[in-house]
Amino acid sequence: MTRHSWWGIALAVGVMLASVAWADKPPPSASPERIAQLIRQLGAPSFAEREKASQALEAIGEAALPALQEAAEKSDDLEVKRRAADLVRVIEARLAAEKLRQPTLVSVAYHNTPVAEVLKDLTAKTGVPMQLQVAANREGEIRQKLVTLRLDQKPLWEVVDQVLAACSLRQAEPTSSPVAQMFFVEEGTLDRSKVCYSGAARIRWLTKSPVARKPVQPNTPAMEAIALEICVEPQRFLVDGQPAPISVQLLDEKGQAISANTQLIPQDPSQSGQEEPAGIVVVPAQGGQVVAQIQVNARIIAPGLRPRESRWRVLADLIIEKDELNKAASIRGQLDCRVLVRDELVIANPLQAERKVYGEPSRFQVRLLEASQQGQQVKVILETTSVAQAPGGPVNIPQILSQNEGVRLFDDNDQVCTVTQRGISATQVAGNNVLSWQMNLTFLLPKATAKPARLVILNHTPTTLTLPFQFALTSR
Repeated sequence: MTRHSWWGIALAVGVMLASVAWADKPPPSASPERIAQLIRQLGAPSFAEREKASQALEAIGEAALPALQEAAEKSDDLEVKRRAADLVRVIEARLAAEKLRQPTLVSVAYHNTPVAEVLKDLTAKTGVPMQLQVAANREGEIRQKLVTLRLDQKPLWEVVDQVLAACSLRQAEPTSSPVAQMFFVEEGTLDRSKVCYSGAARIRWLTKSPVARKPVQPNTPAMEAIALEICVEPQRFLVDGQPAPISVQLLDEKGQAISANTQLIPQDPSQSGQEEPAGIVVVPAQGGQVVAQIQVNARIIAPGLRPRESRWRVLADLIIEKDELNKAASIRGQLDCRVLVRDELVIANPLQAERKVYGEPSRFQVRLLEASQQGQQVKVILETTSVAQAPGGPVNIPQILSQNEGVRLFDDNDQVCTVTQRGISATQVAGNNVLSWQMNLTFLLPKATAKPARLVILNHTPTTLTLPFQFALTSR
């Protein structure tokens, strides 16, 4: 591993540990008077006093946002104005990250509904494709089995497992890598002790890794792999390359950390010639805290490009020295998983729609400049902005412009219209480093009688999900 790689791991782990510390402590309460006092202190003569006020306001968080926003806009003190603006950005980013990690809530209601219809409905509501994997002589009976179940506003992944359980089914473990982007379901009961619901993700401890690893070299400690399956919500996220390093702890029966003697294991390809699920490699650290690096067998997605295949399910192996693992009662940690957040913006009746900016500032925005029809051709002009890079550096193209299918037009029969012409141009806004981008699109309606019904704009924004997990080791 290169020197720069180790620095990257140390930095990522440090950021992750800071987020853990924050998560363990609720934000302190503060009166409006206290917040106002701290904002005035942002302009104190002493640098130490200004820093102390900034830290206190950041800890207060959301409750301080309105006063900080007002100070950032109206304060006559430039230092107060600058620090308040910085704090607004930090707090808003943290709140957005916390909101992003929250699971989607799903409701289902079945009354004497056949399993076949239940699975179809479950896929429609969660985005998780289901394929029944049972003996041929059992399939007909299972599909016709009647299910009665009602769940109101429950986390998505819990709904998936509870609905499958009501059908007397469970998700089958993967048998090959790369893993299929669907759930194969079989008869049986899921071991819920091996499943961790982590916000918008589901982490499952598999019985074994689907691809065998090469044996370790002689005279080296015996290692054991804990095979993990990480699933994010398919309708919200795509896994973006390799997750960042994580922190892992082995805990004894009293919940105390165990200092693990571990080593860095090379990630060799499997003997079968298939791509092996890359492993989480654990190295020793002080205080019982085990630092780990994870690599996942997800296809790397180039920044700004919309992947052709949605990768929401990936595998990884957590490799730990067997003797130390045998001493532990449980294992816990946090996984930082890089994802692309799926955002969809819909402009209904684009020919009659108001020429204005659509979308939210905190997500993405697009201005509809023109939408006109001539025969079967529909011309659309959209505008968006991005921050220009340093002179001579790469051009920062907005994601919606760089995606092959970032903008789609549907007719009144819900048919996708063919794109016959696509052009992009950019101009720099005078006086700042903002680039204004225009996308010119020409669509062909499938029939002469068809009418444009809606314009759908798809955007993928890169971010990181921090996913805590914990499993008991007593039953492994």
